[in-house]
Amino acid sequence: MVQYLKEEAKRLRVHVKVAKLAISLRGFYSPAKNTIYVNRSLTQDQRREALAHELAHCFYGHDCTSEFNERQADHRAALLLIDPDLYRQAALLNPHPNFVAIELGVTSHIVQVWQEHWLPQLAAKRREFEDVA
Repeated sequence: MVQYLKEEAKRLRVHVKVAKLAISLRGFYSPAKNTIYVNRSLTQDQRREALAHELAHCFYGHDCTSEFNERQADHRAALLLIDPDLYRQAALLNPHPNFVAIELGVTSHIVQVWQEHWLPQLAAKRREFEDVA
């Protein structure tokens, strides 16, 4: 588990367990047990994504699954996993999500979430800053 994800779990006071789960289940957050379970059969990149996603559910206090909650958790997971400067360096070489994912050690899904949600916000802030300067 990457150090910053460990720190986020500690800050949220949630336990993290890597466990044998159904193949279709990457992970889940149990508010009742205050524990995040991550499927041990996942690759390291998939585990990081699953943990970041479940940490987001914990952060937002989600206790049920809905399309909105899942999207919100993905947005926060992308924020936790992708450094904007490292993203920019990788995307300058090749902006394709698969390439950027390999460069950053994340999944292409998280890169796509980043590109769709966070990149437009960063671009808007940059334009705002340039207008002031």
